[in-house]
Amino acid sequence: CVLVTTGAMNPAHRGHIAMLDAARTCMEEKGYEVLAGWLSPSHASYVDEKMHALQDISLPAPVRVACALAYTRDSELWDVGTWEIDPARRTWPDFPIVIRNLKEALGRFCDRDILVCYVCGSDLFVRCGLSRGLPGFGIVVVERGGCPEGGRLSKTVFHAEQPAQEVRNLSSTLVRK
Repeated sequence: CVLVTTGAMNPAHRGHIAMLDAARTCMEEKGYEVLAGWLSPSHASYVDEKMHALQDISLPAPVRVACALAYTRDSELWDVGTWEIDPARRTWPDFPIVIRNLKEALGRFCDRDILVCYVCGSDLFVRCGLSRGLPGFGIVVVERGGCPEGGRLSKTVFHAEQPAQEVRNLSSTLVRK
């Protein structure tokens, strides 16, 4: 399988890598081989609007990519995806579009079907109502203080343990301060 996480990453930080690490551990424990994973910083149109609403600063896309690259530079598994943040794209592609694009790109280069797993925190998992999964994709939920959504989950939804305490509560907002 491959892993991808999206978000403003305004800026990227150790917590984003910790999410991928937790998802990797989870998937390997379930018997999957994790081939690669990507941080995918979101398009400027999304980040600018979000930061404007919060009355906070929006780092330029090249700065957000550079920060993400700094955290993935020494990794053999993790990299930065720039398809989503491409300035030639006029609108923000939400995560279902990003993972679909990744699956299509992998299909052009691989002769086998590779499970693409979207990695997200339990807050986004609940907010987006992802308990039934996304057809054709996996979801790895990295718990943040527990996963409050109960009930039956899809076979393609996996729960990863919380990252280490020192990065669990990291946020881009705290990094900017």
